[in-house]
Amino acid sequence: MFNGRAEAERRPRRDDTVVVRSSTACLVYCSHVTIGMTTRKGVKFVETHRDAHRTSGHWLMLPGTFSAFHRVLNNEELWYIHHGKITLHMIDTTGTLRSCRLGVDIPAGESPVVAVPNGCWQAAEIDAGVPYAFGSVVCAPAFCFERFELGRRISLIKEFPRYTDVIRRLTLG
Repeated sequence: MFNGRAEAERRPRRDDTVVVRSSTACLVYCSHVTIGMTTRKGVKFVETHRDAHRTSGHWLMLPGTFSAFHRVLNNEELWYIHHGKITLHMIDTTGTLRSCRLGVDIPAGESPVVAVPNGCWQAAEIDAGVPYAFGSVVCAPAFCFERFELGRRISLIKEFPRYTDVIRRLTLG
């Protein structure tokens, strides 16, 4: 699965986790897992684990792509970043927008992990000048599409008019 330039190893585990040890290996890994990723445009995502208690997966964001506003009504999500930087926007159940920088430069105010409570609208975008961002997400309890809702631009702007700019930028229409 990996070429000789990538520094990755397989360890025997129940979930067949791949340990990625460099950004080169990360790109090689992402190029291989994109075959199973769910979207052709936007953020690439592949589910890597599912059981009765949680789901997890990897995401890859490239310049010009974003994760459109959506919410999941049955679980909390933990977003982790492994490489790059993104901004995660959340509109909570009280209607308050919070934007968090996901990255590994903690002294600069970035966070390597952000929790998104269930029911919050969320969207993410790659930061300017970043060639790619790679991370993981864990949902608990397990994610189910029946409890997923993609935000509609007109409805979100009507409900949250003070956030029109970010909603226009991070919705599909």
